[in-house]
Amino acid sequence: MIQRLVGRVVGWVATRSRAALLLASVALLAIFAATSCDTRQVTEPVPTGVVWTRVTDSSAVQIPFYPDWRGDSIVFEYFNSAGHSRFAIMHESGTGLRYLAGGPPQTNDRDPRWVTDDILVFTANRSIASWDIWYETISTGVVRRITATGSLEEWDPTPRPGQPGLVYTEGVGPAQGRVGLIPDSAAVPITKIFLSPDSLNSGEASWDPAGDRICFSADSTDGSRHIWVASLSPGDTTLTQLTVGPIHDFHPRFSPDGTRIYFTSDRTGRSGLWWVSPAGEANGLDVVAFEDAGALISTFAVSPDGTRIVLSSDGRGFGRSLWVLSNLP
Repeated sequence: MIQRLVGRVVGWVATRSRAALLLASVALLAIFAATSCDTRQVTEPVPTGVVWTRVTDSSAVQIPFYPDWRGDSIVFEYFNSAGHSRFAIMHESGTGLRYLAGGPPQTNDRDPRWVTDDILVFTANRSIASWDIWYETISTGVVRRITATGSLEEWDPTPRPGQPGLVYTEGVGPAQGRVGLIPDSAAVPITKIFLSPDSLNSGEASWDPAGDRICFSADSTDGSRHIWVASLSPGDTTLTQLTVGPIHDFHPRFSPDGTRIYFTSDRTGRSGLWWVSPAGEANGLDVVAFEDAGALISTFAVSPDGTRIVLSSDGRGFGRSLWVLSNLP
């Protein structure tokens, strides 16, 4: 049942606007949460002492998603008044909000990631024909298109720490394809190396701090979704599944020290933020924070020092907002 729903939603959003894609993705996650049941021995939601601080206001930014944190600045995606996705940058406290211009009015920019303090890499349909990978220098507004592959869609580029290149997803949606590596994004022409097979239906790749492993999410044959890790060490491209069970785990990101992989999940039937050991859940698995019943945590980023997390959630009576979580367990 779940896989049929995935196919319908993915097929529908592939020909729609970015707004439709985001809203349908949220709807799909909500379907996962509503249809899953967790049979594992996991503690029910209890107060954890985590402090939630709201840092965006719906009157200033509509439907913020995909935050990324560098230094004391957070960049994120939001919808403008015309319903197209653009980027904004703010101080980690929520102050100093500024909007980036974006592309032509009918186009969309999504999932920004910091490359340097002044450069972003992201996915956009500025070419109209397809979703491609772009770079932008913030101070000058100069953009550079990295991929131009026509019918192929490239999503969620993430720069490799301390090295040239990036990982991304090639497929019909951000979490519905295969994970690819571009070893050097400045090369002409670019080279692509695929790290996961088509059959795995994977995406949402992110680097460990050393730049020699990635984590990503992927579907299982029973309709569940789990967190995986892949080694990119010379001579070793092993793929390892870390989480198991009739659940849906999404959006993994390494902690800055590489000892944890954070991810969102519907385990226990309630949207939550969790962490798992890069060696697998038998070596460490726990909840960081739960949301209100019926609310959905979608995307997040970890602070550079690892002490806080900024996430997008529609709970707590404020509509979809960005929240900074502190006092983490």
